[in-house]
Amino acid sequence: MGEAEIPFTRGVNLTNWFQTTSAQQIQFTKFTKQDLINIKSLSCDVIRLPINLHFMTSGEPDYNIDPLFLYFLDQVIAWVEELEIHLILDNHTFDPAESTNPDIGDILVTVWTQMAERYKDRSNYLYYEVLNEPHGIADATWNEIQQRVVETIRSVDSTHTIIIGPAGWNSYNNLKNMPEYADTNLGLPEKSYNILLLQSFIS
Repeated sequence: MGEAEIPFTRGVNLTNWFQTTSAQQIQFTKFTKQDLINIKSLSCDVIRLPINLHFMTSGEPDYNIDPLFLYFLDQVIAWVEELEIHLILDNHTFDPAESTNPDIGDILVTVWTQMAERYKDRSNYLYYEVLNEPHGIADATWNEIQQRVVETIRSVDSTHTIIIGPAGWNSYNNLKNMPEYADTNLGLPEKSYNILLLQSFIS
């Protein structure tokens, strides 16, 4: 697998901002541009933004992404680009109590096609994280799904780094079960998560 060189070293998760049950539930003013300025002043150069991405859509069968969510996210992206902070768009549609659905591939392909189409021409400060910590799913099944998602994104967006990872909660123990990827612009979660030193204590 060709791993991309990750050009950041320290960052934060902005949790419980876009982790809502719908775009209408996002409290956008929870964080402001000034918060991002403050984060950068702490020598942080990356923000991981957990998003309940599948909930930001119309749901089945079409999973059309809500324009309100895109309006909010566009503003965040504009801020980080202006401030030169890297931003990981983390698909955090994740329930630790529920195993990853082996049929999730169709949803992932649908939502990431839309995301890649919208952001393909934005700066390289953006990163796509396919899915946070898939678990309770066979390695072979997850690998096949993830390969399909990577290929789908690449059919639209050949520029942005895609963060991928193994099944088993992205465990390093499962890395050996991942396939060799021909794509040379991929990042592993272990390489990115370990530099996220804070869990965002900003209120």
